[in-house]
Amino acid sequence: MFVKALLFTPLAYIIRLASLVLAPVAVLTLNSEGRPWWVFRWIETHDDIGWNGPLTERPTREKTEKYGRRVGMMFWWWRNQAYSAQYHLFSIPIDAEYTDVKLWGQLRRPERGLWWAYVTVKANGKPYFEFRVGWVFSAVTIYVRVGWKVVPIAQGKKAKGSTGMFTGFTPRTDG
Repeated sequence: MFVKALLFTPLAYIIRLASLVLAPVAVLTLNSEGRPWWVFRWIETHDDIGWNGPLTERPTREKTEKYGRRVGMMFWWWRNQAYSAQYHLFSIPIDAEYTDVKLWGQLRRPERGLWWAYVTVKANGKPYFEFRVGWVFSAVTIYVRVGWKVVPIAQGKKAKGSTGMFTGFTPRTDG
């Protein structure tokens, strides 16, 4: 499973980079439902398709309200880089059966200080993992996510949307 993640990461970065560059062009092709021309469909999200996507998260909703639907969609795609392509190429199917969930570290972030979690699961019998490590400041968490997004499964949540997405090696901030 580590070798698979190592091999997928460079290709995932190439796809993400291409989506960042092409998103401004793709928004020019949006139809009345908020879907791009078929050539650009790999850029959109696989779960929140069309105009409603940018409205589901506060940062992109604010951009949509301030600058309009096309700009909001571009920010949505920049935030969720090539989710459709990544889902179909690398990720765990949304309807997968998860078994053998194991956790090391802590799922809940401390108020401040070092935070880490390592989760392994089997989805449809195949092994996957997610490793997160970072530092929690009072209002912001800076961390790195490696592998597939499976921590929600360890938290007992039902798989949805981006659960099971391949994240590769991704630096992140929350807060």
